[in-house]
Amino acid sequence: TFALETALLDLVAQARGESVAVLLRGVSIDSVVELNATLDLVEGRIEDDPLSALVQRGFRTYKLKAAGAPFEQQLAALQHLRCVLGDGPSLRLDVGGCWSLSDAPGYLERLTPLSLEYVEQPVAARELARLARSRVPMAADETVELEDGLETIIAAGNCAAVVLKPALLGGLTVARRLACRAQA
Repeated sequence: TFALETALLDLVAQARGESVAVLLRGVSIDSVVELNATLDLVEGRIEDDPLSALVQRGFRTYKLKAAGAPFEQQLAALQHLRCVLGDGPSLRLDVGGCWSLSDAPGYLERLTPLSLEYVEQPVAARELARLARSRVPMAADETVELEDGLETIIAAGNCAAVVLKPALLGGLTVARRLACRAQA
């Protein structure tokens, strides 16, 4: 569905001489959405060569995917990134729901000095609403894919952002509806 919707939107946009973004308007955009450079934590380290190439290409947002790595390795990698990148770029951490509900508050507190933009899906999808709000913002990802997941997160009031994946949510129409609801 998503591939077909995207192809059709592209054709309509070309025929109108507009961008796909203009066709999808309805969600007010008050800032530019940054593409993030995704870095994988492998065996406890990030390679500096790809990182320097990303810096040279002008990325200003970096997302460390560290699901399954021990927290101490995640912390060390983020400290390294902050040291190399400085305070300007945004840092995000995606742990794919791997932290336990009991460990997550302490981990989030230890990340506070790094000024992360957010930690994405810190605990399992069904547990995110049970996690208290933190000084480090959180983002829901897999939780949004659950039935009534977005409503649960909105009611909990503990997430600063949601990650919407149209291909997994049933297409652009569903993702757009969820985006409008999340923004409201």
